[in-house]
Amino acid sequence: MRFRHTLYLAVILVVLATTALVLSFFSSRQGQTLLFLDFDSATASSIALQSPTNTIELIKEKEKWTVKLIEGSYPADVISVENALSNVKHLKAQELVSKTPAKQAIFEVEEKTGLKVKISDAKNKVLAEFYLGKSGPGFMGNYVRRADSSAVYLNQGYVRSAFEQTLDEWKDKTIWEVKKEEIQEVTITQTDSKLTLLKENDKWQVQTTNRTLNLNEKQTADLTKVDILLDKISHLKTASFPAQKELTEYGLQAGQVKNFITLKTASQTFTLNIGKLEDSKYYVQRADQSTIFTLSSSTIDDFFKKTAPDFLPTPDNSNQNSQ
Repeated sequence: MRFRHTLYLAVILVVLATTALVLSFFSSRQGQTLLFLDFDSATASSIALQSPTNTIELIKEKEKWTVKLIEGSYPADVISVENALSNVKHLKAQELVSKTPAKQAIFEVEEKTGLKVKISDAKNKVLAEFYLGKSGPGFMGNYVRRADSSAVYLNQGYVRSAFEQTLDEWKDKTIWEVKKEEIQEVTITQTDSKLTLLKENDKWQVQTTNRTLNLNEKQTADLTKVDILLDKISHLKTASFPAQKELTEYGLQAGQVKNFITLKTASQTFTLNIGKLEDSKYYVQRADQSTIFTLSSSTIDDFFKKTAPDFLPTPDNSNQNSQ
């Protein structure tokens, strides 16, 4: 009898342990359920971000993402867009915290308090629509709710940061981006002088022109020193997008510009006009565009404080150009 009793207890323990494992398995599986199982980021053509204070819309035009403006559009930052879409693709129903509609305001996952994200395809079919709410306890994760469901989940990882950006933060910060090896000439022009780096037969020459001193000299440059400058000047990104004003207020009106940088390849010429200095930033503008950018004073000074000797070989590497 004692043996049979012990056997019964053992069987019960095994059943309980198995049940616990099964429940744990399905619980963990539920925590791994994607909120949008069929979401395909490749078919997304628009992203609408609606907060209680403003709305931002990203539109895919001819396979390129743009930020919709009051008038026209502006190229979007591809990395930010791809990051946002990736977050949607991997968004999970993790910890269920409520199914009560009346509690949605508490978690800030409704129209008046939350950040609503709506992603559609080219035919305006909604691919994903959801609300991102406030941070969870201890600022770990944030609350999320599908627009067609009352279920509110607490997700680990602050997903909201991928979507909660200003209009300017969604914009592409690139002023220009040129392949370094394609650059043939760089000219830095100031009020009374000009410094030119010129590539001739795979060798770089540095030429100085000074109108005041009536000076015009050309010398062989050090490849390594030129390469450092090309690394910096081949890809420029704006520090910010300043508020819209008249060109004269930026110091960029025709006739005001005395300092500018010109970069040439075999097929293209880029010119960057340098305007006024304000709050440790220079206003700058490409000659072929209307957009006003800013660059830090340290970046501009690094270009304009260069003189010919900064690019000349030192005695130890004077033969480098011939290697």
